[in-house]
Amino acid sequence: MSLAQRLIFPALVGAVVAVSVLYWAPEWVMPPAGQTGNMTTLPAPGKTGSPGNPAVTPVAPGEWSGPVSYSRAVQAATPSVVNIYTKKLIRTKVHPLLKDSFFKRFFSNLPQPKERIESSLGSGVIMSRDGHIITNLHVINGADEIQVALHDGREATA
Repeated sequence: MSLAQRLIFPALVGAVVAVSVLYWAPEWVMPPAGQTGNMTTLPAPGKTGSPGNPAVTPVAPGEWSGPVSYSRAVQAATPSVVNIYTKKLIRTKVHPLLKDSFFKRFFSNLPQPKERIESSLGSGVIMSRDGHIITNLHVINGADEIQVALHDGREATA
């Protein structure tokens, strides 16, 4: 059986099953019309409320007033997200056999060990007012120099 036949047959069966479910059992995929289901409360635009009487409007899933967006969450979190730039000195090593005088005769023209600076970029989150940052270990592991860039353009050496 060819690759095309092995891919087309399962795709065709899947499409037939999907169309059949949508035609004969649409309630499996979409809630029936008029069902309110779980209600989600969202703040009404331009209104503020008190702790005892919050100004929220119940909205059923699928009845959003605009496109779903994470922009509010992103705007709130952006000031605490930082870029972390690291630099590490890398020294290339010579294979131990190449230090032997016998092998030196044959491989003396190989490049000598060099040093280079490897730079890397990662991200982190400021977790406290005094500037503690949480990041993954691989971002800073073995780094010789760490530079932190804040969202507003400020930079600091860590």
